Amino acid sequence: MTEPVDNLPSVPNYTLERLIGAGNAGQVYQARHTPSGQPVALRLISAAALANKDIAERLTSELRAALGLRHPHIIETYTTGQADGRPFIVMELAQGGSLRTMLRGRAQIGPLPLDRCLELASQIAAALIYAHGQNYIHGAIKPENLLFGRVPTAGEPPQLKLSDFGISWLPDALAQGATVVTSPSAPYLSPEQCQGLPITAQSDIYTFGVVLYELIAGLPPFPVETLTEAIQRHVFVAPPSFAELRPGVPATLEALVMR
Repeated sequence: MTEPVDNLPSVPNYTLERLIGAGNAGQVYQARHTPSGQPVALRLISAAALANKDIAERLTSELRAALGLRHPHIIETYTTGQADGRPFIVMELAQGGSLRTMLRGRAQIGPLPLDRCLELASQIAAALIYAHGQNYIHGAIKPENLLFGRVPTAGEPPQLKLSDFGISWLPDALAQGATVVTSPSAPYLSPEQCQGLPITAQSDIYTFGVVLYELIAGLPPFPVETLTEAIQRHVFVAPPSFAELRPGVPATLEALVMR
């Protein structure tokens, strides 16, 4: 939910207007580039990220790589900087909400039509094909990180964009060491992420498959909340068949998602 806030931080050349998201990795604001008036999203990274040298160094490296990504279905990272000792990231402002918001709005209506599911999936796939071609792995694909560039008008196809390149790994890195890790990422972790193994482009493809499953079925294959639950389900359990959740899904589509 978008909320106005008082006592906004000061960032050179940007006017912060509203807080639009917050978590242990920092806050995201709707902002405006003061000289040009361009609306942007501005993320202030939490002080905790700077306290860990390894995290701070990785953040610098990942963001440098993310600055080079340019694709119609990827939220563009414009620039980075520091304000009062805290790193900030200036990004394209997506004004149509997230895929998570859409899914919640349809909870009482039912899953999206299959043709719409495939339309959205093709946009996510296009973003991944491009990113992987640039040797870039996202590592945290989930409905919260899939944003609509604008509010679709009647008859207009939605424009979905993958966000958080360069920082998708940060919340989980900051949560390491907690006794019980509860995270919205848990239902979307790949088996190798669950086991602490290096991730590859295949990891993104797995989590993309989880998102596509949720688009079609209306809920993720494994509605888990903790890392312990995620390890048990993603590594050892097969997802329920669509026949149990949404009869009528073509066998070829189910085989593709399960693969």
